[in-house]
Amino acid sequence: YDMLMGYITDEGSVQEDVSLTTILIPAQEYKYTQVKGEMPSSLIKEWQKVNAMSQEECNRAFGCDMDMYNEDMSEVTLTVSVLK
Repeated sequence: YDMLMGYITDEGSVQEDVSLTTILIPAQEYKYTQVKGEMPSSLIKEWQKVNAMSQEECNRAFGCDMDMYNEDMSEVTLTVSVLK
C-alpha cells in the first residue's frame, strides 16, 4: 500500500513548493461510506468490514481507495474503488 496525505486543490493549480508532490487520481467508480464516531477506531472497523466483503458484495477494483476527512476530522468518507 502507498499512503498520501494531502488536500484537494483546484484543477489546474500549480504546486510551487518543490518539497511537496502533486498527484492526479484517475476517474474511477467508487463505493462511498460515511464514517462517524471515535477516530481512528470507527474507521478501522469500517475498513475491516470492507475487507471482509465478498466480491459479490463489493466488486473492488483495488485502485485508489481513500479516506477523506472533514475539516474538524470528526467524520470520514471512506471511498473504495469498484468495477462497474
